[in-house]
Amino acid sequence: MSGANGFELEVFYDGDCPLCMREVRWLRRRDRRQRIRFVDIAAPGFDAREAGVPLETLMERIHGRLPDGTVIDGVEVFRRIYAAVGFPTLARLSRLPGVSGLLELAYRWFARNRLRLTGRCRDGSCEIPPRPAEGETEEPPAVVSFGEGAPKWFGIGDAVMGGVSTGAMEIADGIGVFRGTLSLERGGGFASVRSEEGRFDLSGFDGLLVRARGDGKRYGLRLRTAPGFDGVNYQADFRPEAGAWVDFRLTFREFLPVFRGRPVPDCPPFDPAGVRSFGLIVAGRQAGPFRLEIKSIHGYRDPSPSS
Repeated sequence: MSGANGFELEVFYDGDCPLCMREVRWLRRRDRRQRIRFVDIAAPGFDAREAGVPLETLMERIHGRLPDGTVIDGVEVFRRIYAAVGFPTLARLSRLPGVSGLLELAYRWFARNRLRLTGRCRDGSCEIPPRPAEGETEEPPAVVSFGEGAPKWFGIGDAVMGGVSTGAMEIADGIGVFRGTLSLERGGGFASVRSEEGRFDLSGFDGLLVRARGDGKRYGLRLRTAPGFDGVNYQADFRPEAGAWVDFRLTFREFLPVFRGRPVPDCPPFDPAGVRSFGLIVAGRQAGPFRLEIKSIHGYRDPSPSS
């Protein structure tokens, strides 16, 4: 059963946990029917009242919420997740007598030790860093915003190869809207936009946090490190759920070199110190109208590993 927002399950996860993030990224790729809404409890602006569970409790164990408002936690969340992404047999096996108890014991051990296992303990302490008090904010530095003084964006479509796709960036009420129509006619099949050129030193960050609301299509965030119109882009893909604001953490390791849609394996790795412009692209034979809203792009740092 799906709720009014179309999701079968909301999952509240810790985006500061590297191991958790790897699994979430894999699950997003598997969730082709958009049955799960992933909510990052470590994202700026997250309010635990949205989940109806104290933040400390959310950090202790994974929690989920069903369409009728029922809150579940622990192994039951994973059962629901894997059933939703195409592994119902695995979910059923996890309920067998004996198996269920062993899984619960294993998860309890992981939950107690996950901060240490993921390198988030310092000086023998594994306490969760304090969160801002109610009414306070803890916003990472903005790299790209769409308010006053937002950069200009221009479209780059498949007309260069004879195509007829359209795409543009519209800015209104502090939100950037990348919208248009992707057409596969005349050998085309992509639409993109790029910000005006500047100089951005992102070497103080480990990745970018993108707050986006989409339409279920897959998009690419592109970073250019060379001046000029043509050349290599470093691209990381993400897939915003339809109708819901989602925070995507894209590590710089995920930005891979591409040139005109093709990988460039012998290209140097991405250098965050020399970014010249930002871009968005939709391709991959996803024909039809598209709409991607971006509230902001921030830099973020991973928690310091234990010394």
